[in-house]
Amino acid sequence: MNSQQKTKIQLFRKLQLSEATKRRKVFGELGDFGFEILIVLRDANEDSGNSGINVSSIANILDAPRRTIRRRLSNMEALGWISIEKMKSETRIEITQLAIKFLDDWIAESIAANAKEIQRILEI
Repeated sequence: MNSQQKTKIQLFRKLQLSEATKRRKVFGELGDFGFEILIVLRDANEDSGNSGINVSSIANILDAPRRTIRRRLSNMEALGWISIEKMKSETRIEITQLAIKFLDDWIAESIAANAKEIQRILEI
């Protein structure tokens, strides 16, 4: 491996760490799995037309303990990111439209910024 390849690999790793740091700053208050839960809820909203998804489904998708998911959801509800509807047989979780807009805008900005950085790295 030549020095140019090593430089590119180092820059890509730096970009990955930078992205993780930015995500923690924006979504860190949601705790572990917080960002991932929002993505699952956003996808469920697109697939089912905002009819919600239950805790077990989220836990299965993320391969995470239901207890952890419940704690994160409780925190998200307090912050206004989601709404929780308790029914007789299950609890349905829905992401708010404001959270969807924020998440989509953040992802679009992040992709655009990363695309520019990747292009710069590839030009080296």
